[in-house]
Parts: sequence; C-alpha cells; structure tokens
Amino acid sequence: MIIRTINGAVAYLRAADPDSAVTAHYIRRLVREGKIPYLMDGTRVLINVKALITYLDDSNKGER
Repeated sequence: MIIRTINGAVAYLRAADPDSAVTAHYIRRLVREGKIPYLMDGTRVLINVKALITYLDDSNKGER
C-alpha cells in the first residue's frame, strides 16, 4: 500500500509518467465525490495511490 497526500500522489504519478494530466484539483474532486477512498490525518487528506491508479485504469476502460 502506497499512502500519500494529494500533492504526494500527483508527484508519484508524475514520476512514473512525466506527461500525466492528473492534477491535485482532479484528485480533490474524486475525493469530494467519494469516487476514491481516503483517510484524514488532521486536516491532511491521505490517498492510497494504488486505489487511485486502479480507479483511473477502470474509468478508462469504458472509453476504449
């Protein structure tokens, strides 16, 4: 399990794919809409990066 803050998740995705279009704003929207799981640590939102990647992969399957 890879847990990161929202900005950390963006950095992780960009390290793997420098041309990634995923932004912190987009991840915040996914969290707000309940589309990806998250944890709160005080005021910080923590994301399971693998769950985020799975969500992104699954959401792209319908568009192919």
